[in-house]
Amino acid sequence: MNILFIEKNLSPTNGGIERVTHVLYKEFRKKGISTYICYYANDDDIVPESDKFQIPIEDDVISTEKKLLEIIEKLNINIIILQNYHYKKFKNLYARIKEKTNIKLLAVMHHNPDLYINKDKFGLTFNKVYFRDYIKTYYYYFHNKYKDMHLNMYEIADKYILLAPQYINTFKKLYKVPTGNLATIGNPCPNVPLTNYADKENIVVIVSRMDEQQKRISKAIKLWEELTKSNNSNNWKLYIVGSGPNLNDYKKMAANIPDIVFTGKTQDPNYFYKKAKIFLMTSMWEGLSMSLIEAMKHGCVPICYNSFDSVYDTISDSRNGYIIEYNDKTMFINKLKYLIKNPEELEKMSALAIEDTNKKYNTDIIVEKWLNLFYSL
Repeated sequence: MNILFIEKNLSPTNGGIERVTHVLYKEFRKKGISTYICYYANDDDIVPESDKFQIPIEDDVISTEKKLLEIIEKLNINIIILQNYHYKKFKNLYARIKEKTNIKLLAVMHHNPDLYINKDKFGLTFNKVYFRDYIKTYYYYFHNKYKDMHLNMYEIADKYILLAPQYINTFKKLYKVPTGNLATIGNPCPNVPLTNYADKENIVVIVSRMDEQQKRISKAIKLWEELTKSNNSNNWKLYIVGSGPNLNDYKKMAANIPDIVFTGKTQDPNYFYKKAKIFLMTSMWEGLSMSLIEAMKHGCVPICYNSFDSVYDTISDSRNGYIIEYNDKTMFINKLKYLIKNPEELEKMSALAIEDTNKKYNTDIIVEKWLNLFYSL
């Protein structure tokens, strides 16, 4: 069996999808499966030259198709796993590849199916982001490129993979298709050395791309501001880890808010997960958040908005974290206050976060699900 991933970037530090691809690539190789990665953006030395193939996005469709067919023939590829296919030029490419080869095609949706729906009201995010989302939602009512793209891939693929069972009903409702071609497989997250809770500090952490369009970090900054105004932060600090297009906007927002630390981009988010006790997520959409799972595996207790269905797959509310109704600021702050003021409960939930995520997102279990899918094709 020979597997080819198609991905945007190679570096696992670039984002959650890249980390998932890299973990699966390594695990499949360990199982004796010849596995390769085809990518069209940034290279990385972490993958050997013999296992990677670049097809620049600037290439025309005919050149891209020719190169892919050459790779499939040369490596005797049986299965292609599409991790990223968001460019228009790929819309009909894979259908032609399937017509000309015997490969099986697996497409993965790495976000929630309703990501294009604006869930915010005016004033709850940056004005430019709100109006862009508002206009986009209105425009997509008449011509929705996201739905077109995913419906196209759903029809072409031998299996269309969602990241959590909670997404099936949403997908069926929005895309109006039968669910027989759907499968659900979560993201693998390697277990980490057990974190000594005594070594943790009074730190709340966010690890994210600094991109308001999706991540809505402005909401977390406002929540922290409310917490400090009521003198409930108790000398805790908020660490915001990552870089991106809105980093300077966030720094300006936080200029007069105490105890916020911007660390910038990191190659080792685990360093911050080990130090922190609480993890915050205020995204408008996610797929199956790797940063959430990674934080919990390090014993960070999460507080997350319910803006994406898979949060219910990861967090057991009030057991290993808290799920908050989207934009319920009062409840979000109350849960944050509660954890800060109840260290024994926080430590108990931390242990459960580690236990539960190690069971559910165990790499061996996820790999076994992929292997079962391969052999069923």
